[in-house]
Amino acid sequence: MKNILSLFTKTFLIFSLISSCSSGGEDELGPLDFFNLEDAEGVWVMNSLCEDYEFGNTIISLDEELPDSVNVLSDTLSNIFIEAGENIILASINSAGVFNIQPQPFQAQLNLNNLPIDITVDIQGDGVLSDSTGNMDVIFSFELIPGQLDSIDCSIDLTR
Repeated sequence: MKNILSLFTKTFLIFSLISSCSSGGEDELGPLDFFNLEDAEGVWVMNSLCEDYEFGNTIISLDEELPDSVNVLSDTLSNIFIEAGENIILASINSAGVFNIQPQPFQAQLNLNNLPIDITVDIQGDGVLSDSTGNMDVIFSFELIPGQLDSIDCSIDLTR
């Protein structure tokens, strides 16, 4: 009987230890909060930090070319649409607010030596949104000279 009681006590202590390690975090932190997609919708102010691009003697500062804000819309539980000027960028988003922009083209106008040039730019990247802040890292790829692919990396903070 003493051996059975000792075995029961040891088993109980081991089970309690394992149980407290695996579920203690949930009790202390509470259940995971899931991102509400409606929190992403609306106007976001953009503060960008982009690499400058040199084209001959001209330096293009994409920070000055990007809009000051974007409007975010959604249609499902897993997609957002980022309206930037005349362009709409599609991104998939998960329940934690992490989004991914698969490579896709949009139209842009650059000013080179006071001459506006319309070009097609491919964008791709990822980021995260919460209810009032977010950020994204994107790569803009383009050809100003046919056959010569160039790119600019940007880190963009989003706030409301």
